[in-house]
Amino acid sequence: MGRGGFEARESHMKRASPVIAMLVLLSACTAPGNRIREFRDRVSTGERKMQHGDAPGAVRAFELALDLEPESASTWFSLGQARREAGDESGAAEAFSRAIELNLDDATVWFRRGKAKQAAGDPAGAVADHTKALSIRTAAEFYRARGHSRFCLGDLEGAIADLAEAGSTQKAGSNLDFTQLELAAARLRANRRDEAIEGLKRHFRQNRPTMETAWPRQIAEFLQGDFPESELLLTARTGDEKTRKERTCEASFYAGVAREAAGDDAGAIERFRDCVGSSVTGFVEPDMARAELKRLGAGN
Repeated sequence: MGRGGFEARESHMKRASPVIAMLVLLSACTAPGNRIREFRDRVSTGERKMQHGDAPGAVRAFELALDLEPESASTWFSLGQARREAGDESGAAEAFSRAIELNLDDATVWFRRGKAKQAAGDPAGAVADHTKALSIRTAAEFYRARGHSRFCLGDLEGAIADLAEAGSTQKAGSNLDFTQLELAAARLRANRRDEAIEGLKRHFRQNRPTMETAWPRQIAEFLQGDFPESELLLTARTGDEKTRKERTCEASFYAGVAREAAGDDAGAIERFRDCVGSSVTGFVEPDMARAELKRLGAGN
């Protein structure tokens, strides 16, 4: 458009009523190019807030982005991640479902939705989602997550199979150590104590101790009967506040498993309640403890 064209448009705007002028301006602001830029800005804001630990702020930013582009599967996935971090597991599952509906048929999305369903109290739905993820791609973390959910459902043989498979492919480190502890817990619950103890001994013999693995090794030694529960709980209460809280949760769960295996249901209930009462998030032990409390008739 030439200079004369712009001048003519300006003259027309001056003659137009204020309402018409406002409509013209709004139309310019919502042009496709501006809309796309605004959408990208909102997504970037959400990503920055996630990086800085502001999950509620990220949720709001991704929701605003989806107001502009509701068919963006990747943004629904990001919203699911943010909602999980913000503690809204049901909302996270809904966001992941929307991503799946928009053809984001990726193993990670099914896995994340399964984790959200488990945390929201739907282990059966979690098992189905983890199974779907495994049909797309095999991964140790998928087997491990399905093992947790199967444990919560009382499918101990299924849990043992999944956790054993996860442990066979994981790299050495604390994650592998805790997979072995979870496997031992499932075996103890299935009255396979000798197998549980031998499995722990074999694993920790084959893996050299490090600072990272010192704590799970202590839990294993407790389950093997090498030192008393009181010492395990005392050790858990050392370190900074976050570490104390998390380790007390873990120690309480495994102490509950040991008591349950020994026939001390009342003592097991006490320890499982300690685990749940720690209010630790992002750990599997509270979910597994809730399942055991329910089985023992002490759940909500």
